[in-house]
Order: sequence, then C-alpha cells, then structure tokens
Amino acid sequence: LLRPFWIYMSLANLYAFFHKSAYPFITSESFFHWFVWIGGAGTCIGLALDLLLVRRKKCNVEYIRECVFNLNNTVLDAEVMNDKKKYIVPFILTPVVLSVAMYMAIAHGFVKPPRLMAPWMLPGPIGAYLASGLDTRAILASFICILGSMLIYLPFVLYHEKKK
Repeated sequence: LLRPFWIYMSLANLYAFFHKSAYPFITSESFFHWFVWIGGAGTCIGLALDLLLVRRKKCNVEYIRECVFNLNNTVLDAEVMNDKKKYIVPFILTPVVLSVAMYMAIAHGFVKPPRLMAPWMLPGPIGAYLASGLDTRAILASFICILGSMLIYLPFVLYHEKKK
C-alpha cells in the first residue's frame, strides 16, 4: 500500500535535486531501506551481530552473511519466528528508534536525504552512500544505525542466552 507513495516521494526528491531546490520529503522508500531496515525487516543485522558475539557459533556467520545483503530469512526463521516472544519487542522497537533518530539527523542536515533508488541487496553502508547522492556521512550514519540496532537487541540476546 505504501510503495506507490514512497516511490512518489523518491521521484519528488529527485526532481528537486535536479532543479536545485529543497527536498520535499525526508522519508522516502530509500530512507527506510538504508537507515531503518538495514539487514532486512526489524534491522536483523544487529541481532545477527549480537548472536555472533554472544554465541560464537559458525551458523551465526551465515546470519551475518545474509543480513549484510538484506536477506534476513534465516535469522528470522531460526531466531525470531521460532519463539515470537523472545525478540518481538526489539524487532518492533529497533526500526522505530532508528526512524526517529535518522529523521532528526536528516532534518538537521547531518546527512543528505536519500533521493536515489539504489539496489536493495547492497550492503547497508554502500546503499546509503549511493542513495544519498554519494554523501560520505551516510556511511557513518548507516554504521551508527547498525550499532544502535545491536544495542537494542543486546539485552534480549544476553537474557535468552543466559536462560539457556
């Protein structure tokens, strides 16, 4: 339902870019791809990195390999959907927190608004860099978002691993 609206916002931002005017929208589809859903839905790259740090198992490397390219099916199936009560709170909370934080960063001019449609399977920092018109601060912002997702997931991962 939202995709046509997001595509319209991306095209309006691109039009403003070429006419050297202010961007009318901050939250286009590219905004969500590169600053909110990094690693797939729920920003699962943070969960995958936390699981690798806590468990240090080989299967968790596969989680990271997939999440880097925004394919989070394995980590979702194995961790989140297996026991929905385990990670549902950070799964919902992480995108909300990252949306607000990155909206504020873009609104205050720390990062250029993403206006281009980069291929969705690129690693997060590279996609953010391309989508924001080669703004190097977007790479840093993407890494900060990944770190933020790790911090949100970490207490839940530690709790459930200790419980095992």
